[in-house]
Amino acid sequence: MKEIKFRAKNNAGNWIYFSVIHNGIKSEGIDQNTLGQYIKKKDKNGKEIYEGDIVQGEYKDYVRTGIDKIKGIVEFKNGKIYVVSKEYYYHFDGLAEIEVIGNIIDNKELLNK
Repeated sequence: MKEIKFRAKNNAGNWIYFSVIHNGIKSEGIDQNTLGQYIKKKDKNGKEIYEGDIVQGEYKDYVRTGIDKIKGIVEFKNGKIYVVSKEYYYHFDGLAEIEVIGNIIDNKELLNK
């Protein structure tokens, strides 16, 4: 069976990590606004990456043949994984040297720097 992993904050404000197998998510005791799914990828330090994480890294732009330094939020859109910055949606597969530096719930200020 395929395991699907999630994280969310519980009613005490602590992050909890859990998985489900075909049964759906029991939402009692968690803040639905903090729910994020594991994207089945790890950053350059081996840390699991979840929706809502703030990451930074490099994006290889094949059209301009350059490398962009990026920072943004990990999101699922139309079945694909993106890092969303103020300017652009970066497809996750084009990213390198990705590092999780925080998450949108606890570290919103990181997006303003």
